[in-house]
Amino acid sequence: MVKVSVVIPAYNQAEYLPSAIQSVLDQSLSDWELLIVDDGSKDATAEVVSDYQDTRIHYIYQENKGLPGARNTGIRQASGEYLAFLDADDYYHREKLLRQAQHLDKNADIGLSYASRISVDQSGAPLRLRRAPDAISLALFIEGFPFTINDLLVRRTWLDQIGNFDESFILHSEDRDFYLRLILAGCQFGRVDQALSYRRVHIDRAFGYLQARLDTMFRALETVFSDPRCPVGILGMRDLAYARDYLVWGYQASIQGEDELAQSYYSQAIRLSPNLSLENYRAITRFLILSATADGTEHSEKTERAAAQLPLDKTWIEEQTPRMVAMGYLMRAARDALWDRQVIALQHFARAAQLNCQVNDDFLRYWTEQLMNHEAEFGADIAQQALDRISMGLHKAGFENAVRELRANIYINQAFARYHAGKLDKIPQKVIKAVINNPNHLKNRGVLSMFLRSLLKTAPSEIEG
Repeated sequence: MVKVSVVIPAYNQAEYLPSAIQSVLDQSLSDWELLIVDDGSKDATAEVVSDYQDTRIHYIYQENKGLPGARNTGIRQASGEYLAFLDADDYYHREKLLRQAQHLDKNADIGLSYASRISVDQSGAPLRLRRAPDAISLALFIEGFPFTINDLLVRRTWLDQIGNFDESFILHSEDRDFYLRLILAGCQFGRVDQALSYRRVHIDRAFGYLQARLDTMFRALETVFSDPRCPVGILGMRDLAYARDYLVWGYQASIQGEDELAQSYYSQAIRLSPNLSLENYRAITRFLILSATADGTEHSEKTERAAAQLPLDKTWIEEQTPRMVAMGYLMRAARDALWDRQVIALQHFARAAQLNCQVNDDFLRYWTEQLMNHEAEFGADIAQQALDRISMGLHKAGFENAVRELRANIYINQAFARYHAGKLDKIPQKVIKAVINNPNHLKNRGVLSMFLRSLLKTAPSEIEG
């Protein structure tokens, strides 16, 4: 198997660096080297590294160059044919390097292996499983970030071809620029269907130079839009891509108290994306709820501050903000139940009920997806236990309809997943459970067709409806 070089750029992250280093030491793959590039830290980074005596660990100090410059220093001194990257405040699953090195070994056509990840809070408690898509396209990177720098293993030959990280992206988006250059050059990406890294979400993280950071995001996008190889269909995504970035940084500006900037960014997002001004602004409310609850801490003040800067009808904002706060408690409750933090989950369920939270289709779709991701990652038994915990919390809080809808959604999704996998034996049971919870599934021709075919043990085919 090919040797793997892991590069950790470290700048004033002595508090978290031991977890990152230990996660590499704990790897099931033994043929690796770890290059820790101290990018001019003022804290105890050097002392932390000196505590480790493993000869595979190499400490490199340099004057501060920024994140892409630190990564490039590590790349230049690395000896492995496969390169992995790990931010100093994050850490790996113990199978990370082995699984992805095997993936590249067995697939000569793949230049970059990527995997799913779990977002965790500052203490390492899980917040969200972010399952990577089964295939990567240029459009996915224009829309956002289907994976992060910690989630990949890349062949050195591709860096030799496109160059390393662009050090002019000193504030932000050096990774987006890197991925886009790889895709444009023809690099094939392949997935390992497992969460192999843990990304720490910091509480109320503040960013300086917001306008400069946003400008670098746009400049990374122009890596594609200005390239003659860019397909016409991708060029048509420019406004939506810009709108997404304006929305993200508008939220960040609002919670940092940069109100004028927040209002400007929100206005630009709405101007560029008609979807943000349709359906009573449902897309914006979904975005604010997910953003305010992302780090696992109290969300109400962040929600109120972010909503207050929206350039929308003030009466609508006054009506919707309490609803968003209530839904935030329900989202946090379901998340805590998912990860078996039941005491705090029940408190959040009760708070959502106290605020008269109204369960909507967005909530049901989101948690159906999360529970199905949980099953794919951890197995059916673990996912069923999580569904039972969420159902119990919803039941105790008086959300009976939501319990039935969620369980019906899960059972019908499980049935379809098993059908497409050719596992027909448990499908009738799943369909019956779904119909008991929501008889409307009987009206779906696809469900009926699947049910009958599973009874007759007919091989999967295209399902109507």
